[in-house]
Amino acid sequence: MQWRARIRGCPKCNASGHWKWLVIGGGVLISFASAVAKVSITEAPTVPTLVNPSFEDPGDGSDRAAGWSRWGDWFNREEGWTPVRSGRCVLGYHHWQISSAKESGVYQDVAGAVKGVSYTFGIFVSVDKAKNPARDVASIELRLESTVDGHQQSVASKLYKVADLPAEDWQTLTVSGVPVNDTLRVLVIVTPSPMDGTRGGALRFDDAFLGLTGGPMPSASPPNRPSETDSSSPFGSAIVKKDIPYVTNPHPRQTFDLYLPKDNIQGPTTLVVWIHGGAWMFTNKDWNNVKYLVKHGYALASIDYRLSKDATFPAQIKDCNAALNFLLANAASYGIDPRHFVVGGASAGGQLALLLGLARNERALGADPSVKPFAILDFFGPTDLTSIIDEVGQGHGREVQEDVVPRLLGGPLIDHMELARQASPLSYVGRENPPVLILHGDKDDLVPYAQSQRLHSQLDQAGVKNQLITVKGAGHDGPMFETPDIQEKVISFLSESAQHGK
Repeated sequence: MQWRARIRGCPKCNASGHWKWLVIGGGVLISFASAVAKVSITEAPTVPTLVNPSFEDPGDGSDRAAGWSRWGDWFNREEGWTPVRSGRCVLGYHHWQISSAKESGVYQDVAGAVKGVSYTFGIFVSVDKAKNPARDVASIELRLESTVDGHQQSVASKLYKVADLPAEDWQTLTVSGVPVNDTLRVLVIVTPSPMDGTRGGALRFDDAFLGLTGGPMPSASPPNRPSETDSSSPFGSAIVKKDIPYVTNPHPRQTFDLYLPKDNIQGPTTLVVWIHGGAWMFTNKDWNNVKYLVKHGYALASIDYRLSKDATFPAQIKDCNAALNFLLANAASYGIDPRHFVVGGASAGGQLALLLGLARNERALGADPSVKPFAILDFFGPTDLTSIIDEVGQGHGREVQEDVVPRLLGGPLIDHMELARQASPLSYVGRENPPVLILHGDKDDLVPYAQSQRLHSQLDQAGVKNQLITVKGAGHDGPMFETPDIQEKVISFLSESAQHGK
């Protein structure tokens, strides 16, 4: 009997958390009536297999996932998809607006179900609870159905009210039921909250699973254990160490994941410190746009940090500096070079990476002026928090910035303008800055492309080596930021900067 289990090697999927397969038992049950009775061998029910359970494989259209069908009036806000738990999940991060009261969702008809056998279907969910509760999802329903006389008949349903779910932490939602025949459909149904005549909401979900009720199920928080990736992984062959704390008595988010190239034999390894995005509101160490650097001999530390719901700025950059200081202090035990490192990040992580690299003289932010990266990688990070709300324009992006910036600063922007300047990388541009590589999509609806243009211009004026790569047609993140051409440009920039810095 085969059972699907999620193994933390990447873990969304993510980086790129992919699902692995374990064989548990031999697929037979043996019962003995007595010591002399005949042995009867009964084959255990086959576990039906979901197609594309991690939602990673795209289907027809940018908002589809192979193996899954969808219905309803939702539309997704961008062509590219943000990695959440297991890599570059196609349905990993939904932002939708629904113009009617219709239910919306995804479903899949599962092959191999057996009448009378109880199955459990589940998904991992993280609720994005908005400052304005009218933008939240109202409920999430998981349902199992059988096809009877050409019509769908519900055999099990479980409704989860979003108000009862913790905000922003991953939860496992499940439903169990017995099909009335050999057909089985699994459904995820979302009901957004009413909102000014329309319906809208935000919800993250990823990694569906299906198994025999009572059998082993994947956990929303897999156990922490050292692991390895193989050559087929986006990281290549690497030794992986997860959830390493970088302060004494750490907050749950003050940890990092470390990826070390397995076959490195050239002495201390160059370190890339990567900071995930998430609007300073979401935890996601698996959001990593430069996984491929491990294949090219770099060590990669993906760090987490306290979110705006945990503490206001500058707690986030203080955590990043604490993580960097810890990594450099323990460089020998990890086999990394403490004198030769890179910092980088995407979105909110790009802003923090820029602060980490540009504001090296700011002891109040936790920086040690005696150490400096030889390069900074900025993937579409905000550079000026004093103006970003006005620059982003009307629509979804403005709504997001009007929410997340005050959360980060601890109140309305107008009342925290000096703190916004301290949180703006543009405030720290100077001729002593390390080289900066900037990547930004010209169709970004969350972080204005103009913010990166202004950083590029000011670095030029300061005489700092830098390069702005405009990703034509790209929105806020997506696979266009990891094409072979982009990878080659990133690697080339790091190689040139490394030689310049020696």
